[in-house]
Amino acid sequence: AIGRTFQESLQKALRSLETGLTGLDEITLEGLGQGDDKNAIRAALGSPSQDGLLKVAQLRYILPAIPFLIVAAAFSLLAMARTKWLANSPPLRRASLIFGVAAMCVPQLVELTHTRMALAMPDSRHVARRWINSRVPPAMPMVVELYGPVLNSQSTERLALTWPFFSSRPERVSPAYHPEFLDGFHLYVASSGVSDRFKSQPGKYREEIAYYAWLRTHSTVVWYSDSVRASGPKISILSLPRFISSATARDSIWREVSKGNLDSLRLTAWCSDASVLFTLAQDHERAAEWAERGLTIAAASERPRLLSALAWTRLQQGQLDAAADAAIRGIGLSPQDPTLHLYLGMAYERMGKAEAAVAEYERSLRIAPAQDGWESIQAEIAKLRAGRRSPG
Repeated sequence: AIGRTFQESLQKALRSLETGLTGLDEITLEGLGQGDDKNAIRAALGSPSQDGLLKVAQLRYILPAIPFLIVAAAFSLLAMARTKWLANSPPLRRASLIFGVAAMCVPQLVELTHTRMALAMPDSRHVARRWINSRVPPAMPMVVELYGPVLNSQSTERLALTWPFFSSRPERVSPAYHPEFLDGFHLYVASSGVSDRFKSQPGKYREEIAYYAWLRTHSTVVWYSDSVRASGPKISILSLPRFISSATARDSIWREVSKGNLDSLRLTAWCSDASVLFTLAQDHERAAEWAERGLTIAAASERPRLLSALAWTRLQQGQLDAAADAAIRGIGLSPQDPTLHLYLGMAYERMGKAEAAVAEYERSLRIAPAQDGWESIQAEIAKLRAGRRSPG
């Protein structure tokens, strides 16, 4: 899993930082392309920064330079050997030295050629992202595997959920690899960087192998990267069936697979992100389902976020008692969460409990006076107070 070449290993290391990088991603270099590229390059390389390696790679220096350095070292060795010692050496010794230098040079020249060709091609993940952004509606729910294209890196670009994966211990998130949980998603963006990990040990990862077999059988490929024209992992974009499983079936599977030595933190985040995604998609029943699923495994510190999502979803469904219950449970764990107080106030207001609603709105504003929408909350408080004072 570390990678077959230095280039692959370096980019896997960058992805493992979990900072949103897919490898040696392109970045903006100040001043480049504005008429003085030479000095712009010098300034970029001469200024220490956290993305210095990306700057170097963007300028195409570091990776191609490594084979050159080795070849240069080999010829330096040959030049040093051009002494009387070599001239007076037996033919076998001279031949051995020349053979050794050739052995150093040839593989590096081959790798250099391969690297130069790869660097000249676009990255498959960037090509996939361009295709998605030009062809897929932003509101279409989709799954993106970890080593696939990066979406939502700056803002909510589209409704995309990153599927859980750990390269070192993928079994810690094995519950995710049941196709039933794909119900409600329209597209699946697969990366060979994930599936190849399971193919390398089919006996150990039977569930994951079955998961990808299901994808091959039940989905339709709508786009895939061309390995001749793009470097990087093979990316496939699959169209999923409209119906995959029922909520009852998903709940039953979850009860069975959510036990054992799992990474509950990552799986909880997965459930929480799925709930948010389906909330944005206006699929509130499915959003509530994912929030409740996460609550079955969440640590106490993670529960308020899920309860907040659940409270909002129940508000949208008009289930006011359930919304208030979720908010109250969340406040019990996180009393200083302004959003939970806000949602509880909204539930109380719709129940006709004006006094209780005002109290919760005011608590929310005391905790976070400058929160988004604070003016609307103050206006709602004023309206409720005026209503209580009116004769009717």
